[in-house]
Amino acid sequence: VGEMLALIPGVQVFLLAGQILARQSVLLGKTAIKSLQFWRFDAAFLSAEGMDPQGLWNSQPAVVEQQKAIMARSAKSFFCLDANKLNRQAPQFLLPWNRVDSLLTEIPYEQLLLAGIPLSPHQYGTRPVPA
Repeated sequence: VGEMLALIPGVQVFLLAGQILARQSVLLGKTAIKSLQFWRFDAAFLSAEGMDPQGLWNSQPAVVEQQKAIMARSAKSFFCLDANKLNRQAPQFLLPWNRVDSLLTEIPYEQLLLAGIPLSPHQYGTRPVPA
């Protein structure tokens, strides 16, 4: 993906160091977190394993630690979760809704509210579902 994005004029692609977790195609660990110190980001696009009224959940402590480090270095963080993640928890709590900048999902805003997700309208974004 990085190679494809780097072909776009005006786009700069930076890669982290670290240990690759093949199942999730992510670089993790102390080396990855240390290499984050070199950059600040305008936007971070992240995901999670689940969301419920408490907030967002993810699979492993190392993933949560790295996501928090990325968010600390980003002007804005966007969480991309589909309807399969609604009302699901994972082993690690990531963060509460009041710390989520924006949720990008195909789930209608009213459905999120009915599920007890305390999301304000300015935190909500939608994406079209492919036909």
